This record gives sequence, C-alpha cells and structure tokens, in this order.
Amino acid sequence: MYSSNQEVRLWESSELVATVVTDNSMLLIQQRVDDVGFHHVDIIPLGGDRVFLHCSCHDDIMQVFNDAIDFFGMLFNNLHKWTLSNVLYERGA
Repeated sequence: MYSSNQEVRLWESSELVATVVTDNSMLLIQQRVDDVGFHHVDIIPLGGDRVFLHCSCHDDIMQVFNDAIDFFGMLFNNLHKWTLSNVLYERGA
C-alpha cells in the first residue's frame, strides 16, 4: 500500500482543489490559463470535474488565484485547500 511522506503531504496541502465550471476539456482549460499569461499554473485532473491547481514556480497558488479572481472564477468553483479527504477513490466495475 502506498503512503505519502511528510514532504509530499506538505506540498499537497499548499495547493488547491476546485471544480471545473465549463464543459471544456482539461487541455482547453490549460490553454486558456496559458493564453492569459499564467504559464506557471498547472491544472491536474482528479477525475470527473475536479482538478488540482498547482503553481510550478513555487508561488502561493491562493495568491495567484486571488490576483485574478474574475478570470479563474469563470473556469473554477468550490475552490479549497487540498486535504487528505480529497483522496476519495472508488473502484467500479
């Protein structure tokens, strides 16, 4: 069974989880984010319409989001810091 170490949990807890508002693909959403100049914001799919938002340049993702709340608000809602409870995994047949 995989268990993350303290360093990984610390990194994850500084990032955000959100729900995608639009029906666009993750590739298109990432392209829109890049087009407005946020090349350092990575959008990682978590399954369904949930995504993990990560800042690859070690900036605070919450500060980046707050600086452009109008833009990101068109793409995401239900934004919150990542917690261990966000790791819900179900196996289906």
